[in-house]
Amino acid sequence: MNDNWTEEESRRYGLLTLQQMQRGCSGLVLLALVLFPAFSFLDYYTHTNDYHQLWRVRFLTTFIYLISYFLLKQKMFQTRPFAVALFLVGSAGISIAVMCFILGGFRSPYYAGINLVVLAAVLLLPLGPRKMSLVVAFLIGIYLIGCLFAAGTHSDDLKYLVNNMYFLLSTGIIGITAAGLTQKMRMESFHQVLQVEKAKQDIKRSRDLLQVELQSEQGNVEVLIKEITERKSELENALRYAEAAKTETQQALELREEFISLASHELNTPLTSLKMQTQMAQRKLHGPQGLETEVVEKMINTYDAQLQRLIRIVGDMLDISRIKSGKLELEKSQTDVSELVREVIERTSHKFQDHDVVINTDLQGPLVVSVDHFRFEQVVLNLFTNALKYGVGRPVSVKVYRRNDRAVVEVEDQGIGIPQESLQRIFKRFERAVRSKEFSGLGLGLYISQKIIEAHGGAIAVESTQGRGSTFRVEVPV
Repeated sequence: MNDNWTEEESRRYGLLTLQQMQRGCSGLVLLALVLFPAFSFLDYYTHTNDYHQLWRVRFLTTFIYLISYFLLKQKMFQTRPFAVALFLVGSAGISIAVMCFILGGFRSPYYAGINLVVLAAVLLLPLGPRKMSLVVAFLIGIYLIGCLFAAGTHSDDLKYLVNNMYFLLSTGIIGITAAGLTQKMRMESFHQVLQVEKAKQDIKRSRDLLQVELQSEQGNVEVLIKEITERKSELENALRYAEAAKTETQQALELREEFISLASHELNTPLTSLKMQTQMAQRKLHGPQGLETEVVEKMINTYDAQLQRLIRIVGDMLDISRIKSGKLELEKSQTDVSELVREVIERTSHKFQDHDVVINTDLQGPLVVSVDHFRFEQVVLNLFTNALKYGVGRPVSVKVYRRNDRAVVEVEDQGIGIPQESLQRIFKRFERAVRSKEFSGLGLGLYISQKIIEAHGGAIAVESTQGRGSTFRVEVPV
């Protein structure tokens, strides 16, 4: 909790978190009552021979959750929400571990159910990073125990164990990071509520003072009218402040919900791709021809691309946290901007070869400036990949030149462009120029890039015409 809160404010925040935990536990139970029976159809089609055993496990788990739904309404369970949450996720974890035990231990693809339980806990339970770490460790421990009973420690199962743990730990790290961010957002939202209440108290005090003054200033009508006018102005200002604070709180809540939705979608996409590639590799590995070198190389490239996407998403989340707390530090060194841009283009453009994109470069060099090499490269990479993505296959131009005492990097595309009313909005958190599902992203790249350039004493600007492309220009002092 916030050290600046009073004891009463801390108590209220704890009570609010308790209520959210109670609702989250009820949500977990309802979700389990729907999904566990629903997945029995998947058991029937994929594991017909073991269907009866799997059905018994799902039936027993559903029965436990049904009983839990009624017990949650009892007072003794409402006062221990975290213990109840551990029991609920543990029941799901034990069920998944038993089904993995039935289907061959580490070889079973049902381990992916642990990932779903972690994601459900992140979305429904108001847990901080410490408690989420405990939940993740608890679920992975249950899975390992169940599979070790089934397979022991045979060397043949080692590669399956490594593969499964890789994805389980990745999901766990993402879940812990998301839990930390959402906890911070919850505390900021509650802080806004406290500010609204303070504004209301100020209004009440002003009204009381006005009543006292009205009673004591009966003798001078002109002075009385003047005082009334001033107090009325103060009240109106206080009411506007309260309304603005209320609007800001509502926007913060809506922003949090939108972020959770976007983050869940963005994180689920590479995880699903990795899961499908892994299952395909498992089928081919046990096939008559095994895995060919070209197939293995292609799968590794796919794994690397999806993992880089996950790393970039988590990195953006951490950068937002650093910027918010004022801990975005720079390690400046003498850097040739032209060489840095050339490296970014060479490392990135091959990913878009299938789109036949023409990349025109005009790099005047060397142009040496004092910047944080990693952070400045992050900005250039973001602008370049955005130009390739929103350029829809049309030529992209990159220029580096010096203008007076400024080094300028200019990235121009001929793509879909940005509406004039959105040119300033795109530099805000979680804002994107295009809401279409065809273009993925959390809407963090331009916000982070702007903060990095401002930390260097520079500026970033954009010129765009809808349907004719955009030009982003970054300037830093030489």
